[in-house]
Amino acid sequence: MSATQPAYPVFSEATDRNWYAVYTRYSHEKTVRDGFSSRNIECYLPTYSVKRRRINRCTAELTVPVFPTYIFARIAWSEHARLLEVPSVISIVGFGLQRPTIPETEIEALRSALELEHTKPHPYLS
Repeated sequence: MSATQPAYPVFSEATDRNWYAVYTRYSHEKTVRDGFSSRNIECYLPTYSVKRRRINRCTAELTVPVFPTYIFARIAWSEHARLLEVPSVISIVGFGLQRPTIPETEIEALRSALELEHTKPHPYLS
């Protein structure tokens, strides 16, 4: 990778469907996923299972997002307003006016990695 070439494609045709990272309200990732599904927007919410102790000392297994407050959506940029119409969506991740796309290979690699047993974020990752 050269110094002038970005790691990910930044621009694409307005009619091409690409993956974008979408920033959501805290703990609303599943609500946003359901909102995208009801609007026929392809999305991916990477999750993992974790055991948590409740206040009554019972242990419960929860499904939590790998990237809290983020979800991935695949859409043509010309239709990006559909993402912003979903309640609890804050913005599409980007740098200024640029909205970098996420390559399909990265999404597939993430899906493959999460299919392995006992996959979870590193304990020191905040």
